Amino acid sequence: MRKASQGPLGAAYPELRGTAVPELTLCRSDSPGYVTSATLRTAAPTSCTLMEGFRGNPDGRQAAVRFDSILLATVALLATTATWAATGRVLDAIPPKVIADFELTDQNGQPFKLSTLRGSPVLLFFGFTHCPDVCPSTLGQLQVIAGSPDKAVRETRMVMISVDGDRDKPADMKQYLLPVSPEFIGLTGNPRRVRDIAGQFSAVFFKSMSTDSSGRYLMDHTSQVYLLDRQGRLRSTFFNATVDDMTAATRRVALEKD
Repeated sequence: MRKASQGPLGAAYPELRGTAVPELTLCRSDSPGYVTSATLRTAAPTSCTLMEGFRGNPDGRQAAVRFDSILLATVALLATTATWAATGRVLDAIPPKVIADFELTDQNGQPFKLSTLRGSPVLLFFGFTHCPDVCPSTLGQLQVIAGSPDKAVRETRMVMISVDGDRDKPADMKQYLLPVSPEFIGLTGNPRRVRDIAGQFSAVFFKSMSTDSSGRYLMDHTSQVYLLDRQGRLRSTFFNATVDDMTAATRRVALEKD
């Protein structure tokens, strides 16, 4: 284990500085510039091999993978190793983090600014419509929260931002979200622009190097859900949190007076 302040993870996640985080061991492949696997080691006597096929240094001189790949691989398993955060599966932003306003295109093909949601709590996550597992699960959780018997919680707006703007057009977002709730907001746009937005949340994503026989690909992305308060500030990040944990945190923020 190492301290978060000793590497780029601490720079990306200042709130984790001084806490123990997992280490990644990278394995060089026979092909220059590629790493075949990454192994996560935690305080527990176990390790996991992650995501084969990380792209490494293109000139083959190092076995280091792109930083965003390392960060994604690390964060993706933090939920299952929850020893690194004092608050367990809910990481509160203290003080609240200001999120700069941004504009993308909503599921109706209209420009949509984050500031439009000021005055309401927001639960936001990054995903894509071809996601086979994580995104449907997250949407299921948000659907339960949206149907809470607590009026304050029901005021929360649910937002999905696509990390696959090349494929996820507004109509695709609408078709994907409508069966879940017509009130959910789907945003899409240029992947480079979305990457900048994701950076504000310390979220990362990249296109998987593996494809099926038809050339279809998946997107690797952080699975966290982010809670914004009525002022549009980041208040909590949920790492594989339960619906009860997310609801409780959302309720606390929803009941705050401006």
